[in-house]
Amino acid sequence: METFRLILAILGIVAVIALLVMKKDTKTVLIGVGLILCLICLKPLDGLSAFTTYMTKVGLIKAICASMGFAFVMKYTGCDKALVNLLTKPLGNIGFLLIPIVVALTYFINIAIPSAAGCSAAVGATLIPVLMAAGVKPEMAGASVFAGTFGAVLSPGSAHNVFVTDMVKATNPAYTVQDVIKVQFSSAITALVIVLIVISITAIVLRDYTKGVNYLAQREIDGGGAGASAADKNGSEKINLLHALMPLVPLIILVIGGTSLNQVSFLKWTKMGVAEAMLLGAIVTIVATLTNPQKITKEFFNGMGSAYDHHCCGRIRRGS
Repeated sequence: METFRLILAILGIVAVIALLVMKKDTKTVLIGVGLILCLICLKPLDGLSAFTTYMTKVGLIKAICASMGFAFVMKYTGCDKALVNLLTKPLGNIGFLLIPIVVALTYFINIAIPSAAGCSAAVGATLIPVLMAAGVKPEMAGASVFAGTFGAVLSPGSAHNVFVTDMVKATNPAYTVQDVIKVQFSSAITALVIVLIVISITAIVLRDYTKGVNYLAQREIDGGGAGASAADKNGSEKINLLHALMPLVPLIILVIGGTSLNQVSFLKWTKMGVAEAMLLGAIVTIVATLTNPQKITKEFFNGMGSAYDHHCCGRIRRGS
C-alpha cells in the first residue's frame, strides 16, 4: 500500500509540473491534483481537513501576511525605490563590473524587500537603464536583476523561512526564523558567489557587454524614449536618506532580537516575532514619511490580502 501511495505521489508531482508548464492556473492545479489523490486513496475528506487546518495556522499566516503588508507600505511610500537609489547612486559607469555588482545589490535589497516581484520592480526600474547605458545588452541587464532575487533566503520575512520554522516548531517550540537563517547562511552566501562567477563568465562568453555602447540611447532612437527619461529621472532624483532606511527597520529589529544583543537592557524590546517587527516597521514609516495613517493602514491590509492569496494559499493547497 505504501509503495502504491509513493507511486501516486510521484505521478501527482509530474502531473502538477506538466499542468503548470502548460500555464494552467496554479490554484486550480494544486487543489485539483490534491483532491484526486485523496479520492484515489479513498480518503476524500483528508484533503478538505488539511486545507482547513492550514488555512488558520497562526504561525504561518501571521508572519507571511504581515511581511507582504509591510512590502505594500514600502511600495506605496516609495521607500523601496529610495533604498535602491541610495545603494545605486555611487555606481556611475564602472563598465563590466556593473553586472556582478547589480546581482549582489539586488540580492541584498531582496533581504530587506523579500517579495521577489516587489524587489524586481523597485530595482529594475533604476538599475536596468543604468546597465544598458553602461554598455550591457538589455537581456543581460534583466538577467542581472533577476539573478539576485533569491536574497530572500536570508530574510526573516520570507514566506519560505517562516514555513520551515513553523514545521520545525512541531518538535522544537523554541525554534525561530533566525535559527533557520543561521543554518543556511553559509550556503546562501556560497550560492551568491557561484551566481556572480557564472553570470560574469556568461556575459563574457556571449559578449553581452560592449564598452562605449549605449544600448539605452539606441532603444530611445528605436522608439523606447520612456526608458531613457526614467533613467534620467532616477539619476537626478534627490534621495531621502530617512525614507531609504525604512525597509531595513524590521530586518534590523529581528537581527538584534535574534542575537545576544537583545540582552542589553535598552534592546530587550527587540525580541519579537516577524509579524510584530513588520507592523512596527509600518508604524515607524508613518512617522518618518508623514504619510496619512489611513492610507498606510489600507495598503498594509491590501498587502496582507495579497499574501494570503499568493503565498499562504499556495502552502495551504500543498498541505492538502
